[in-house]
Amino acid sequence: MTARALALLTFAGVAASAAPSRTTKYRVDQTVDQAVDATAMGGAEQRQRFAVSTFVTVTLTDTAGGKVVSAVVDSMVSDSAPVPKAVLDSVRGLPLHGLLDDAGHVSAVKPLRENPLAAQMTDIISRLYPGLRPKLKQGDGWSDTTRVSTPANGGTMNLERITIYKATGKERRGRTDALKVDASFSSTVTGTQQTPNGPAQIAGTGSGTGAHYVTPDGRYVGGSWTVTTKLTLSGSFAPKPVPVTLVETFAVSELP
Repeated sequence: MTARALALLTFAGVAASAAPSRTTKYRVDQTVDQAVDATAMGGAEQRQRFAVSTFVTVTLTDTAGGKVVSAVVDSMVSDSAPVPKAVLDSVRGLPLHGLLDDAGHVSAVKPLRENPLAAQMTDIISRLYPGLRPKLKQGDGWSDTTRVSTPANGGTMNLERITIYKATGKERRGRTDALKVDASFSSTVTGTQQTPNGPAQIAGTGSGTGAHYVTPDGRYVGGSWTVTTKLTLSGSFAPKPVPVTLVETFAVSELP
């Protein structure tokens, strides 16, 4: 479960194959620490931790208004997520398509075949690129607002996030130089969700920081961010709202 819940474009093949493209392998590490204060229901604080690593190969191909995203999941591993290894293995080779627009946002991500983890893979590819503008230079700064609505366990989660970016300096990343872009953000969350104890109304806010790295030719070579979200769950299952705190880290690393 995340703040948005631990939740095709079809393009002409001839046109896509004729356009310039770039292929990059990434490792995506996600951790979520969840604390539920169940004292309102006569219980105690409940804590859970989930960690998963996903390896993907992504090809970006120029198209009108941005780039076609063609991703293939190479593997997915976890030592703590409550998902059987066979289900994690089933995602290997899953293809997904989407669009990376000129503002650096990924949208319309769709898996090209059914899979039990298709929603999680769609979420990962949708968040793989952090919304960096093209042709950045040191000293650039801007703000960005995104709104996302996603299905979540029989309900819908709505997330609005305001991010402040600042290109602060250059750093060595592996064998290349990269521009560092710091990010700080705040968010609001609303929605509904089915729980084992009945339907719940969800509301809350979040905040966090991160840093991302992009090469002079515009290649995203990784970064990470951490967000803390404080939610309340309301419903007939409790006499007063149940506090939930989520701490999520999302880290992307370019692979050789």
